[in-house]
Amino acid sequence: MSMPFYVSPEQVMADKAEFARKGVARGKSSLVIECDVGILMMAENLSTLSKIGEIYDRVAFAGVGKFSEFDQLRKIGVRYADIKGYAYSRDDVRGRALANAYSQAVGDAFTQQLKPLEVEVVVAEVGDSTLAGHEKNAIYRIQYDATSIQGVAVYSVISFVAASITLVSMVVVMFRIDLELALVSMSVLPLLFGFSRAYAKRMKPRYKHVKDLESSALGVVQEILTGFRVVKAFGREQHEQQRAEQEPVDDERQHADPVEQPPI
Repeated sequence: MSMPFYVSPEQVMADKAEFARKGVARGKSSLVIECDVGILMMAENLSTLSKIGEIYDRVAFAGVGKFSEFDQLRKIGVRYADIKGYAYSRDDVRGRALANAYSQAVGDAFTQQLKPLEVEVVVAEVGDSTLAGHEKNAIYRIQYDATSIQGVAVYSVISFVAASITLVSMVVVMFRIDLELALVSMSVLPLLFGFSRAYAKRMKPRYKHVKDLESSALGVVQEILTGFRVVKAFGREQHEQQRAEQEPVDDERQHADPVEQPPI
């Protein structure tokens, strides 16, 4: 049995976000604008596939990315709105609740499934002056990597604050120990910063290229390791054939004549 390669959760989330971003970027854009008389939706589409659709009364849908995936989300939204409107009231179907359901579905697919959804969805709700609390128009945008963005925002801020406190503490300790030595060491920092910025522009594309090669190599190795069992099974074909030839075959039992039943 082949052992899976270890990949850090941060790298998995980053790869999924990059995969979904590229999938969304391949699609044509959609435009949602709020105007005086309602909400305007437009989509650039060279085929007959529809990116914009009505979900329920005053609630519309627009999707970008892989058509089969966001069209499936549109159908799920229609069923959700119909069931809620039938169970309660047509006025209880709200764009916010539908956007929350879409966000949960996209987030679950992003974190739990191997392949994330390559979609971005917009839910628009036209306001109604007769409904309290829903007089204004509302537009909700559901992105593919909301969970990863939240994680990056939280963990990056914590790491940045911890690193800043450590740096300030080290500088204060250096100045307290020896003022001249601290000034000499600090004078080198601008030069090091300039060198790092200059080489970062050259190293970043190379690093990305190396990571792509590493991912391809690991994929090939994984395919080879998973194919060992199949190769081993085909390699035992001659052994199984010899074993079958050596075993005696009871022809009488296999070709036994049926016992004639006496007439009743």
